[in-house]
Amino acid sequence: MSVLLGHWSADPFDVLALAAVAWHEAGLARLRRREPEQAGARRRRSLVFYAGLAVALVAVQSPVEYYAQQYFWVHMIQHLLLMFAAPTLIVLGAPWTPLRAAWPRGTRRPQDAGAGQDTAAGQDAAAGQDTAAGQDAAGRAAAAGPDG
Repeated sequence: MSVLLGHWSADPFDVLALAAVAWHEAGLARLRRREPEQAGARRRRSLVFYAGLAVALVAVQSPVEYYAQQYFWVHMIQHLLLMFAAPTLIVLGAPWTPLRAAWPRGTRRPQDAGAGQDTAAGQDAAAGQDTAAGQDAAGRAAAAGPDG
């Protein structure tokens, strides 16, 4: 049992991971107030993100780190945890939106107008239809001739 309970280390990475979790939770709370219908899906993704942070912590703070210095095969398991398991879980957790939502409103950069949303002009263009602005631009281009 001392193999599991012994040889844990304290590192600044612990503080960074806890700060990331706190920041993420603050963003989740803000998003939950803004869009309550998506709270369940965001909570599930956040658990995946937290699992990725936990895998990274286990790889660098637990007895895995201690025994990785003594056994090559444990060192390779540590590499697998750090290069494949943790990043995959962190990215699948999609933490970017809650982390961005946690920033105070005055410091956040406004999103591009219409980014990620279907606008009427975008839907018409996707359907191959000309909008009034598109027709006007096409008419000017035709009137200008091939030389522009």
